Amino acid sequence: MLCRLMTCFAACAIAFSIGASDIKTVQGESTFYGESSHSLNDCKRFALEQARIAALAKEFGTTVSQDVYQRDMISGNTESNYFSMLNRTEVNGEWIADEGEPRYTVSHDADDNYVVKCVIRGTARRLTNEAVEFDAAVLRNGNEKRFADTRFRNGDDMKLFFRAPVAGYLAVYLVDDARNVYSLLPYSNNSDGIIRTSRDKDYVFFDLEKADRAFGEPDEMILTAEGDVERNQMYVIFSPTMFSRALDNGAAGSAPRSLSYDDFTDWLTKVRKRDPKMAMKVMHLEITKQ
Repeated sequence: MLCRLMTCFAACAIAFSIGASDIKTVQGESTFYGESSHSLNDCKRFALEQARIAALAKEFGTTVSQDVYQRDMISGNTESNYFSMLNRTEVNGEWIADEGEPRYTVSHDADDNYVVKCVIRGTARRLTNEAVEFDAAVLRNGNEKRFADTRFRNGDDMKLFFRAPVAGYLAVYLVDDARNVYSLLPYSNNSDGIIRTSRDKDYVFFDLEKADRAFGEPDEMILTAEGDVERNQMYVIFSPTMFSRALDNGAAGSAPRSLSYDDFTDWLTKVRKRDPKMAMKVMHLEITKQ
């Protein structure tokens, strides 16, 4: 998906994972059965997500947890306890990067709904409890967390909320549906090439009012769609340990700094091998033309 960023941005880096021996090459496949409300792109995206989960479950297994909830109920003069249980299944691995393009096979069911099979190959690692958890949210046309959204219209402003429990270093990348990779943080005029955040502090990036000027003059971001619907992925990467930035092609005019998807994933895989405390959150953005 193409997304035109109407400001200048600078590049930064990522990282996350443990030793090289813990990085595995995995492959998974899944078939998604669409409904009348699902577009072909929707079905491909769901099939891809399911295939990645299948690959992780096959290599690293799953964990089933059970939560028990209790509450007191009073009916008339009678008091009783109510119990309910919720079972959850979670995979024990984490996807790092794709290797090559996903392979899709598209067909239709008897009601002419899409049936999409996806086969994907990539690198992954077993989950550990070392990675630092953080809070991040994409904001639409506002600079408070209540404006969190992942669905945008052509011309909407986009900002980013961030908060972490420890001090550390932050980088943000955007990947469009043509697999172009853009660096959004640090800002284009940040001479240090790093963003160091404090513990337990709320940050709003890409906003003239709330952005921290210690990181440089904030770039503003406007998302536009050239097609009817475009989809991007925002990678938010955080670590308490400083990490090096990816090698990019620099910025020209209003275009952000960029690099190829292959270079991005190669670099991402390498740096994530070195830092077990690094964490990453990927948010899927949808931009509609109208």
